Amino acid sequence: MIKLFAVDMDDTFLDKNDNMSKENIQAVRDLVDAGVKVVINSGRTEVLMREHIHDLGLEDVKHVAVNGALILDVKGENELISYFNKEDYDNFIKILRRENRGFFCFHKDGIMYENADEKLMNHIKRFHTLKMACEGDTLSLDKCCRVAVVRNNEEDVPYLRSLAPKGVYTTARPFGSCVSYMPDGLNKANGLKVLMDEYGITSEEVASIGDQEVDTYMFDISKYAFAVKNSDEKTKQRANIVLPRTNNENAFAYAVYKYILKDENKLKLV
Repeated sequence: MIKLFAVDMDDTFLDKNDNMSKENIQAVRDLVDAGVKVVINSGRTEVLMREHIHDLGLEDVKHVAVNGALILDVKGENELISYFNKEDYDNFIKILRRENRGFFCFHKDGIMYENADEKLMNHIKRFHTLKMACEGDTLSLDKCCRVAVVRNNEEDVPYLRSLAPKGVYTTARPFGSCVSYMPDGLNKANGLKVLMDEYGITSEEVASIGDQEVDTYMFDISKYAFAVKNSDEKTKQRANIVLPRTNNENAFAYAVYKYILKDENKLKLV
């Protein structure tokens, strides 16, 4: 029996306009009514996640933010569980400055950015909001859990990946605007494991859904690992179920009713 469903937001639960469909919202409510804990596991920062958590009525469980770095507790206190080695982080920031790159850094209380252009600001606005973002000296940050660097084009990605310090891995959404750098050990699975341990839930009782490489870490500790139809090929290969629906076609609700709740009547409605 599935007791926890971990859900990626962007290009998975949300549609192309960053909206939640009524079908997906209802599927969340039906899971909760069935006793399943629905945990948002997202690369987003706290502000936007709190809005989604409130709208979905999921305030009674903890969630995972910033790709596994932050345990988000809307009724208690947040916990930052992973961050860069300070020396490696400082050296990396200096490289980005020398190359005149636009970038932003995630920390416990929000985002700090440097050398911002329109592309960088639009990215922050869409995925993280500007409410908790500010321009500043990123070397002043004591603990940073993720750095995102604006890429010029798709051909720029391999070079940006090569800049990653030792002990740091990168992710890049296909045709997205940034390459993200995160310390080894910072991933959605480790954040999810913290909650699984707290709630006494095993891998055989977990389902997860996502669309890109960073989500596959969740797949490794899930009985059901769903990749939406619009996922990249690597993600599809790591999933044990590739859904026939995209994020714009209520893929999440489809997975819930077909595989978790096994409700054919509601499946017909999505």
